Amino acid sequence: MDIKLFNLNKEKIIKEDVFEKKMFKDKIASLLNIKIIKEDYYIDKANNDYIEILGLDGLNRMVIVEFRYDKFGPIIKNGLNHVDYIKNHLSEFKMLVNDICDASKVLFDAYLMVFSPFFSKDDYNAICHIPYDIELYTLNIYKNECIVNKAYVSRKMNINHFNVSLSKDNEMKCKKIIDYILSLSEEVSLYAFNNEMIFKRMFDFCMLEFSDNNINIYVKKKDKYFSVKENNLEKLYSLIEQAFDCN
Repeated sequence: MDIKLFNLNKEKIIKEDVFEKKMFKDKIASLLNIKIIKEDYYIDKANNDYIEILGLDGLNRMVIVEFRYDKFGPIIKNGLNHVDYIKNHLSEFKMLVNDICDASKVLFDAYLMVFSPFFSKDDYNAICHIPYDIELYTLNIYKNECIVNKAYVSRKMNINHFNVSLSKDNEMKCKKIIDYILSLSEEVSLYAFNNEMIFKRMFDFCMLEFSDNNINIYVKKKDKYFSVKENNLEKLYSLIEQAFDCN
């Protein structure tokens, strides 16, 4: 899935070799619905160890943003160490977030976004078995255009403090829905927490909510979720695919 930022200037499109972090802050963060909390946040000044960009995504889940400027350089810098640091210093980050929003509504299960002009299959293979959520985005800058593409997700499913009870029929129905949604694209991932399952492409587009042995299904249209009352799976799949195409 590509997202393009256009400048309507009719000049010839010329690819730029330089990417500035300022462009991410000024344009791409809002495009991807990321609220920046801090940039260059030092966690160990003695060793010059800092988080480049710390933010919250559209689900209010904490995200660490890194940039690989050289396509032959390592995919990840210290991002995974920073994910662990957040996990082990929750009180520090709850205080940090409280300056911006209600920390009780934030998911501190941080994940990593890496932006680069280019990723290869070797890059995908290098992270496919790492037990962290890592999203790779290609980011190409032109004189009058910027193209962002979600290239790969390291883990298709992340079940976090998720505990629901379903009848055998509903369990089978749920499995069929999950398998179908994940099959829509390699870009799709599932994040489950409490009693909800959220499916994300570039943005979240479908949600399953579980209560009293029931499965409530919601699809996203124009940034709002709508409840789906449809027992026919084929018709349900069609509605989910429409939401997938729009997000």
